[in-house]
Amino acid sequence: MIEPGGTGRFLIETARLKLRPVWMDDLDDLHRLWTDPAVREYFWDGETISRARAEAAVREGAGDFDRYGFGLWVAEEADRLVGFCGLRPLDHGPDVEVLYGISPSRWGEGLATEVALAMVRYGFEEAGLERILGIADRENAASRRVLEKIGMTFEEHVIHEGREEAHYSIRREEFRPSAAPG
Repeated sequence: MIEPGGTGRFLIETARLKLRPVWMDDLDDLHRLWTDPAVREYFWDGETISRARAEAAVREGAGDFDRYGFGLWVAEEADRLVGFCGLRPLDHGPDVEVLYGISPSRWGEGLATEVALAMVRYGFEEAGLERILGIADRENAASRRVLEKIGMTFEEHVIHEGREEAHYSIRREEFRPSAAPG
């Protein structure tokens, strides 16, 4: 697991943010963000997760860097956590999905698009992925717009665990890093 100061090749800088692998020191800030009603509505399907569940997610996301060469990043501005992003292998198949979430106080500034684009770029250019999925709840119009802005194409609606999801994807040969802000 990567520890503070050990970000090395996983550090990413966007136009406005620093993206670095998650550390256990980020647990309190992430738990606070993940239990915000506006964030958890779509990221945790409305559930108010326990600190222990957040800790397990942080441990898994940090450990994924050793297993896959990608995982869960935090998005910082002036060393203050403003969101998270990442790449995560799906539990039910070989695909990898892009993750992103920004503090509601920063919504509408394009930060979600900025971090999602950075993750897709990393997935293709550094991790060697051939295809990346984007999954959003059908009614989450803002998240669906982010996926479209970064060049993903709608594939289908899927019922998963009782919720209707919109599945998007992009292949390496379709990716145009200059097509979206970031």
